[in-house]
Amino acid sequence: MGKKLLRLSSFCLFLFSFYPPAFAGRELHLVATNYPPFYADALPEQGGVAQVVKEAFKRQGYTASLKFYPFARAALLVKTGQADGIIGLWYRKEREQWAQYSAPIQPVQIVFYKRKDSPLSFSQLSDLKPFTIGI
Repeated sequence: MGKKLLRLSSFCLFLFSFYPPAFAGRELHLVATNYPPFYADALPEQGGVAQVVKEAFKRQGYTASLKFYPFARAALLVKTGQADGIIGLWYRKEREQWAQYSAPIQPVQIVFYKRKDSPLSFSQLSDLKPFTIGI
């Protein structure tokens, strides 16, 4: 089951900006942005993804703590070495300069919903520019 923990699938990437042997015998300080229902400060045990990450480290002999920040602050903490990793960093080519991504650990599908009675149709993102879209 230990190996299954890190093979859960598609999106939620976990980043390490370090090499694991350098951290033997000390606690890892991880950061994330609240992203319920996957991980968030207010969720029991900080959410399922946080539990999987911490358990995976525990099984490898590490202790991991997790604190939540707005994204810009979390990324800065990792870039400046004040945090050891970030949970949920979406892949961007330019982030490879400061981030090393793991295999995905949680599938996430992003979709667009509209009212059934709405005549809205689109074929590309720019078709949606006249509309206000919330998340």
